[in-house]
Amino acid sequence: MKKIISSVIFCYIAFSFCGCALTDYKINLSYKKIGEFSGGSCEIHIAKPVIDKTVPMKDNFISLGRTLLAGNPNAQLLIGNDVSDLLSDALSNELKDAGFKIVQTQTLPKDALNGIEILITNIFSGIEMAATMTSNKAISVINLKVKAVKNGKVIKTFFIEGKGDHLYSFGMPPKMRTIALEKGFQECMKNLLPQLITLYK
Repeated sequence: MKKIISSVIFCYIAFSFCGCALTDYKINLSYKKIGEFSGGSCEIHIAKPVIDKTVPMKDNFISLGRTLLAGNPNAQLLIGNDVSDLLSDALSNELKDAGFKIVQTQTLPKDALNGIEILITNIFSGIEMAATMTSNKAISVINLKVKAVKNGKVIKTFFIEGKGDHLYSFGMPPKMRTIALEKGFQECMKNLLPQLITLYK
C-alpha cells in the first residue's frame, strides 16, 4: 500500500513539474530605457504600432513557436503583454528623454505636423547551441517598418532591425528567450533613435 501511495505521489510531482509544458506558456516583456540620446525639441505624435498580419498569432497573442520545454511538443510560447504598447512607450520615453515633446495616439491625426507610424513586421525568438558546446544561446530578431511625417508630409519610410542574444548554461528556455527579446527591442531603439533625431532637427 505504501508503495502504491509513493508511486502516486511521485507521478503527481512529476506531472506538476512538466505541467507548464502541457499548455501554452506566456511571457511578459519589459523595456529598460537607454537614455543616451539628445538633440530634440519639436512635438511629435506617435501612433500605436501595428502588428503585421504575417506575425504568427494565437488567441490574440503573438506566438514565438514552440516553448522548447520538455513535454507536449505543440505547446506554444506566447507574449502575454501588448507589444504595441511596449514599443510605443519605449519610443516615447526615449524621445522625451532626448528633448522632444511627445503625444501618443491610437492613430496618427490627419492634422499632425510631425508623426511616426510603425509596423511590426517580424518578432523571432529561438535557442541555438553556443560555440563552447557547454552553453546555449537565446536569440531574437525584431523588424520594424517606420514611416516619418514632418511638416504634414511623409519624408521617409525605412526599416529597422534589432537583434538580441543571451548566453546561459542553466535556466528555463522561455526566461532566457525573454531576456534576448528585451535586448532586441533595445537594439531597435539604438538603431532607430539617431535616425529620428536627425530627421526632426
